[in-house]
Amino acid sequence: MSSTSQPTDRTADGLIEVEFEITDPAYFFVGLSEAESCRVQLEEMIRLADGTLIEFFSGRECSRTAIREYADVATGIDSASVVHEGRNGVLFRVSVSGHCIVETIEGAGGIPESVAATDGAGRVTAQVPRDTDSTEVIGAVLETHPSANLVAHRQLDVSMPSFSPWGVRQILREGVTDRQWEVLRTAYRCGYFERPRAHTGEEVAEKLGISSATFSQHLRSALRNVLAAALEVETCDDA
Repeated sequence: MSSTSQPTDRTADGLIEVEFEITDPAYFFVGLSEAESCRVQLEEMIRLADGTLIEFFSGRECSRTAIREYADVATGIDSASVVHEGRNGVLFRVSVSGHCIVETIEGAGGIPESVAATDGAGRVTAQVPRDTDSTEVIGAVLETHPSANLVAHRQLDVSMPSFSPWGVRQILREGVTDRQWEVLRTAYRCGYFERPRAHTGEEVAEKLGISSATFSQHLRSALRNVLAAALEVETCDDA
């Protein structure tokens, strides 16, 4: 283990950032990146009302066939399907039944920053707020994911969590259900908001396994609540 400082319980001066390395191909994003010699990055994680954990990954140079085939043999993965494919790669949806390192980090009080793997080398970075014990976050990860290695533990020169994509999304998700968020994200990634639309509402609804009417209802509710969170204004119903 290498690090720029020794783990401490807490810091009064700022945030602690921790970084883990994962090379075990049993982890879907690591194994796929190795098999396809590509980069795979976790974009979003959603826990549905029925308890199902859904993860959205982006991948460069990943084929549809490889994604499906690797999902069939990877540990803790129930299924995987491509949501959108474009010039910048593919976005695919994965149903997870095993342990997720992001959930482990969040459960211990950490703030995930990035989860990605390139050519079989995975890196997971998280911030630990100053009111959280960094050793608890590290211990939780290493206990639940024994193949992970702590490679960095450093103090940042800031006192508030950075606005990482994870942090921004958490702010915008205020008041939005997991299902609404999944619908909104899928619609966006599928080019529903582009002109002309890359996919129709009916096509996006089919990808999500819901009716067109349900898709429209979830989308309207999600947009309304995301805008309310972003603009920090009361809605007509709340006024």
